[in-house]
Amino acid sequence: MKLPWKLLLSVVFSSGFLLMASALAADTNRGVRIQLRASEEPTAPVVEEVQLYGASHALVIGINDYTQGWPRLSNAIRDAELVAAELRKKGFEVTLKLDLSSADLKSAFEEFFVYKGEDPQARLFVWFAGHGHTENGEGYLIPADSPLPDAGAEFRIKALSMRRFGEFVRLAGAKHALAVFDSCFSGTIFTTQRSAPPAAVTRATALPVRQFLSSGDENQQVSDDGRFRKLFIRALRGEERADANGDSYLTGSELGMFLTDRVTNLTENRQTPRYGKLRDEDYDRGDFVFLLPSPPAVAPKPRKTETYAILSVDSNVIGARVLVDGREVGTTDLADTEIPPGEHRIMVEKQGYEPYSKKVSFVKGRAVTLYVDLRRQGPSKAKLYVDTEPEDARIRILNIKPKYSRGIALDPGRYHVEVAAKGYETERRWIDLAAGHEAPIRFDLAKRRPAIQPEPTRVESAKAKAAKPPASAGVKPARTTAAESAPALPTMTNSIGMKFVRIPAGNFEMGSNYSPEDVAAKFGGQAEWHQKEHPRHVVEISKPFYLQTTEVTQGQWKRVMVQNPSYFKDCGDDCPVEMVSWNMARQFISKLNHMERTTKYRLPTEAEWEYAGRAATNSPFYTGQCISTDQANYSGNSPGANCPAGERSRETVKVGSYQSNAWGLFDMHGNVWEWCQDRYGNYSSGPVVDPVGPSEGRARLARGGSFNTGALHLRSAFRREYRPSFRFQDTGFRVVRDF
Repeated sequence: MKLPWKLLLSVVFSSGFLLMASALAADTNRGVRIQLRASEEPTAPVVEEVQLYGASHALVIGINDYTQGWPRLSNAIRDAELVAAELRKKGFEVTLKLDLSSADLKSAFEEFFVYKGEDPQARLFVWFAGHGHTENGEGYLIPADSPLPDAGAEFRIKALSMRRFGEFVRLAGAKHALAVFDSCFSGTIFTTQRSAPPAAVTRATALPVRQFLSSGDENQQVSDDGRFRKLFIRALRGEERADANGDSYLTGSELGMFLTDRVTNLTENRQTPRYGKLRDEDYDRGDFVFLLPSPPAVAPKPRKTETYAILSVDSNVIGARVLVDGREVGTTDLADTEIPPGEHRIMVEKQGYEPYSKKVSFVKGRAVTLYVDLRRQGPSKAKLYVDTEPEDARIRILNIKPKYSRGIALDPGRYHVEVAAKGYETERRWIDLAAGHEAPIRFDLAKRRPAIQPEPTRVESAKAKAAKPPASAGVKPARTTAAESAPALPTMTNSIGMKFVRIPAGNFEMGSNYSPEDVAAKFGGQAEWHQKEHPRHVVEISKPFYLQTTEVTQGQWKRVMVQNPSYFKDCGDDCPVEMVSWNMARQFISKLNHMERTTKYRLPTEAEWEYAGRAATNSPFYTGQCISTDQANYSGNSPGANCPAGERSRETVKVGSYQSNAWGLFDMHGNVWEWCQDRYGNYSSGPVVDPVGPSEGRARLARGGSFNTGALHLRSAFRREYRPSFRFQDTGFRVVRDF
């Protein structure tokens, strides 16, 4: 999956068949002929020439466009297209498929192995470029519409398990099949293989086999730079020393050994390919074979291996200078350069990039290959700008001696910033600064007061606010913006401008205050939602927490995730992000935690959401017994909501466009539904402390209603459950930050 810095790439999966592509074959029906030796010794005499394959078929798949929370890939399709082109040159009949859904992926594999594998003399090759995942020891291929693993059963239904793939490869009558994965992946159906240089091609080579190769092991990050694909194609062309025993044939085992050693060395053990054969005594005897070009594409370079060591340097930047102990020996990509044995300092440099330097020990007769990832040079310092309310607040950086001045240049690192002002609560916050960081940090100090008002007083205050007389007929009250109704509780703002208000600990009654008699009278029977909101019960929120004052905006989403999934993009950066699944919300929070080097961000629990949304009120809405379209963005009113009809909304609006509740939270009624952390489940019949919902269940909860729902659904008690993979244009979220 590729993050902006390194995407975790695809699964390159060549299903159990060792690619033997004759460089001389002009079409798929010409076949591949090989010479069999008398024994497994490479120097053994040739006893027979046979046709190993009559036809060659390849299924090549690339998936970039993931839609259910997995990061979008950038190079999977390009890698698939380049592999497909190379295989056609090798005489394969190639089927190329891109951005497959779950159903299409499974169908493509099944049809390929059944129809193309019907010929026992055919060889089959599969390349899969897309996301891979391991869950409880089981490997999975991820189609474009698969949800994240947190979706549980929904994930297991959409993703393709390796056990299922093992069933597909067994459907083929073809004797040889090879599978290659360019991703982090752990296979459960093949046995990892590691051996000395493989034996020569003999009659045993022609026995049935299903072979597998992955570019990384479980939980490893695989770079999205095309490196694995590049090495794979070079091996097929004979441009790399992949033929371990020098017999002019490249077997599946040799290919696995070559890519394992080369990639492990280049990435300094961060990426360790795995290869092996199907765990089946009928399909683990032979070996897939590629016929290498003859004469070799690259002639070996004579060198004094008894005296010198050999250095090769690959890099993401072509043309960078390579220096050994300060002496330039060439430029990247540098190949097979003789180096005296001993310890030497290797430097790689190019203007505009940070230089690379490393001490390396060389042993005569041994080859060392380095992969150097040069980074572009950027500012070495960060600049700190602190905005405050009030503007004359005193600013100090507690963990360094220099005094704060606006735009002070600082080394990258963590800084403890204190903001204080007379008559206000002092606030301290740790700030992480990276090189080149210049974003302003804002502190909005809360006015100092003796103590937070006790619960009964807040209830009375909120009720008094809700009891305000309505505006005169025909006159629409002016909307109150976020700037005009600042909360009384303490607030904080994080590094990307998300504002949070501190919600105090306390007790409240959770659930509906409608009685069964009310429902029967107003709605003509026992409504389904009424069952979900009962029994009403007392909940204690034992610890204070920070809750975002608005829904996550499109601008905030883009700061963290780059790509905007929203349907209402034209609404602007200050409008709520929507078309966001529960899984996608969790992914945003994970990246936000990474950006700020913390683990404190999360979704609110359902109890926390209702407690904060009510803001010490006990009525259906924090506005009182009813709500109007001048107080929230929603679509008129549902029958029985006891509220006058108003303007119908058909889209989202900017967050904070309506009056906040008593605790400074905006849009807790309407605009977009908001995901909560909990799974859906029945309420407790008695008092509870900090409930987190049931431990099992497929549905997750959303609260608050939206622009296209009626007033009945906006009530503080209303509950709606969705699958965590579902995405809607009326659903977003807001974030909790723990102390």
